[in-house]
Amino acid sequence: MPDPETPEDGIDPRNRLEALDRAVKAALDKRAADQAAADAREARAKQAQAGGAAWRMISNLVLATVLVAAAGYGLDRLFGTTPLGLVSGVFIGFAAGVWMAYQASARLQASQDPPAAGLAPVAKEEEGTDGDLR
Repeated sequence: MPDPETPEDGIDPRNRLEALDRAVKAALDKRAADQAAADAREARAKQAQAGGAAWRMISNLVLATVLVAAAGYGLDRLFGTTPLGLVSGVFIGFAAGVWMAYQASARLQASQDPPAAGLAPVAKEEEGTDGDLR
């Protein structure tokens, strides 16, 4: 009849527990490292997305200003009103660029913000067949 304190495989229970403890700690450490790597990838992706959005807004601002100013200059050449078309084109183009940047910023912010006031949406309650709320 085997000794009740010694398992059949002959390994001391304390050693078995220590080995299990080491294995659990190693698994937890690996999971923490995997989570840290995933968080770092997510942070880099968000940073790249924000950088792309910023470059898009700046290019919209500059391009709108340059194009409308060029159109104003062309109108100046056509009608002989030398400074008026260019100056008004610069101002109108800049205003259009700022407006486009504002709209892009509002869309970006709306896509990243949680619902109003940081609260989770309220779930609708269902009414049962007997009139009670579930």
